[in-house]
Formats: sequence, structure tokens, C-alpha cells
Amino acid sequence: MRLSVVILTFIIFVSSAWAGEQSTTPPAPIKIGDIASYTGWANYAEPYRKGWKLGLKEINQGGGVLGRPLEVVSRDDHGSPSDTSLLVQDLVEDKDISLILGSITTHVTLAMSQACLKNRIPCITPYAPADRLLWDDGHPYIFRLMPSATVLGRVMIDQIKDSPRKRWAIVAPQFEFGQNMVKIFHEEIKRLRPDIEIVSEQWVPLKKIQAGAVINALNASRPEGILICIFNPDLGAFVREGEQRKAFDNVQVVTYVLGRQDVGELYDSFPKGWVGFSYDSEHISNPSPQHKAFIDAYRREYGEYPDDASAKGYTIIKLVATALKKAGTTDREAVRAALAGITFETTFGTATLRRLDHQSTMGSWFGEVDKDDHGKTFIKNSRHITGETYWPRSDDKLPAQLETR
Repeated sequence: MRLSVVILTFIIFVSSAWAGEQSTTPPAPIKIGDIASYTGWANYAEPYRKGWKLGLKEINQGGGVLGRPLEVVSRDDHGSPSDTSLLVQDLVEDKDISLILGSITTHVTLAMSQACLKNRIPCITPYAPADRLLWDDGHPYIFRLMPSATVLGRVMIDQIKDSPRKRWAIVAPQFEFGQNMVKIFHEEIKRLRPDIEIVSEQWVPLKKIQAGAVINALNASRPEGILICIFNPDLGAFVREGEQRKAFDNVQVVTYVLGRQDVGELYDSFPKGWVGFSYDSEHISNPSPQHKAFIDAYRREYGEYPDDASAKGYTIIKLVATALKKAGTTDREAVRAALAGITFETTFGTATLRRLDHQSTMGSWFGEVDKDDHGKTFIKNSRHITGETYWPRSDDKLPAQLETR
């Protein structure tokens, strides 16, 4: 009898211990796919990753989403559209992945978008501004944070509409985004300043600029102003060559990007007075409490100021958490439906993913190059511009399929 009691006691103890262990097993994470050009465009992708990692850490420290932690399953597309399509297929096969984030450039993101449509999984891209992504090739599963090329181009032309200069040149990358931007430039100049003459168009192969030849062609055309929409590494080489040849003396310049990530170590070579899109978080005056909290948290985590890519990474993972909470489930179709028309918090304030075209109203920062007493570049007169100010207009012609989205 005594032996039976001992055995029974032992069984009860083991069973209780096993049950206790089972009850403390952490819930399975909610998985989010991530595809970006971590090697092909590391100057943008790495700060972007730092941003979403910081946001992910805050979300999970706050208890996660739907009672579960978030986990990001990350892949490198190497800047290749074909690789991206295969990576989407690989991620989709993991049924626990609710949506996919990425990528950086337009041509890669277009491939990813179509792969996500084929596999019926929602996708949010932080970049890829070409209009085609959401308009001509838009579908129910693709969403974007960055303003469209239409908005970016209209903001840039807005800077020259009152300029006395009438001879302008354009320097653009020879791929989808560049062609889109130049089309916008011509349309807006015709609408706002028909007296302006485009005296030169220089088309640059992506990452293969012949800076000397481009500067020679610009000098030969004698422009009074230049519209630039190239970026790293082409922009850095262009700035260096132009400064050496004094090609920018007494020339008004409006450029697509002015960030440190856009030229790297040549950041301090930007000529004073250039204007363009740039998020210089160190020199923004009177950021909102929400904005300042992000800057401070990023500096504590990484010992540096965040850039535009960092802000996009941080915002995109917070958007994911908001969408999952709204959906109340990890089901892909439910998450897709939750994203359409959603209102969410960004590093800069409240934004919406418009139901019409899935474009975010997060906006971008715009400012002017200045120099400190040591010749170091900083951006002054920074202002936050949302896409709502520049699009839509009553005369915009949108693809018919947007009306039925």
C-alpha cells in the first residue's frame, strides 16, 4: 500500500510538472517575409533593416501582436528581378508567413509584385516610386509607402515654376523610374512654364555613369538649371566630376535626392543651395514628440542618426502590426483587406494607405543644402511634404482598373 502511494505521488508530480511546462510554452511567432537588396543596394537596405529591427524590438517588448511575437524572415534579392520571384515563391510556401515586405528598386519590386499577385499574398514596398507599380500594374495585393513618381516630379517642378531661368537640362537614369520622372517633368513644365526650354537630356545607365561625358554634354548645352533624378552611386560620381569642372557654378539645381545614403562619403561635396528630397534627422527643427521619440530611440540603439530608409523600415513594421490588429487574424486575405484604406502611425505623424490605389500618404522630407563653419553639409529649411498636396488633380487620367479596386 505504501509503495502504491509513493508511485501515485510520483506520477502526479511528473504530470503536474509536464502540464506546467506545457502552459509556459511561448506562442508561435507571426512570420513576416522580407525581401530587399541587402547586397545590391546596401546603402539603402541596411539602414532600412536597422529601422524595422528597432520597430520589431519595440513591438515584441510590448507584448507582440494578437498575443504572439512577430518574426521577420529575411531574404536578399541581390537586385535581381528573377531572384526576387523565386524568393517570393519560397516564402509563400511557409504558410505561417502572412505578408511580404520589399524591395528597393522599381524593376525588382515590379517582379515581386507580380509574384505576390500570383500567390495571393499581400506585399508592402517601402520604395519603388514608379507610377506603373500601383497604377498600370496595380492589383489588390500591392501597397507602397514612398510617394509616387508623379508626386516627386511635381514637387521638383514646383521649385522652378517661379524661376527666371529658362534653359534647363535633365539628368536621369535609363530605366523605368527615370523615364517616368522625365515624362512628369515635361508634362508639368508644359503646364506651368511653357517658356522653359529643355536644352539637354542625359540618360545614365544604372550604376554605370560616365560622369565626364555627362558633364561635357551639359557644359556644351549651357543650361541655367538642372533637374537631376539619378542616385547612388551615379549621383556621387556626377557631383564629384561636376564640382571639379565647376559645372554647377551659377546653375540652379533641383535633385531627386540629397541624403547621405545617396552619395556616401561624398555627402559634403553637395554644393550649397541645391534643393531636393532629404531626411536630415539631425537638423530638423522642432520635431513632433512622436518624431523625436523615434530619433532618440534609433540613436540609443545604433549610435547614429536615422536616415530616410531607417524611417521607412521603422514605419513599415509598425504598419504591419497595425494591420494584423485590425484584421484580428494572420489570414492573408484578411490582412490584405485590412491594409486597404488603413490609417496608421508613421515616424512623422498619421498616414493612410489610400483605398483607391494603395498609395501611402506618409510623404517625404524636402530641403536645401547648406554648410556649417567646417564646410560640412546639412539640410536647412526641411519641410515634410505629403502626396495629398500634389495628387490627384481633376485632370489626372488614372487607369480604369483603379475604379474597380
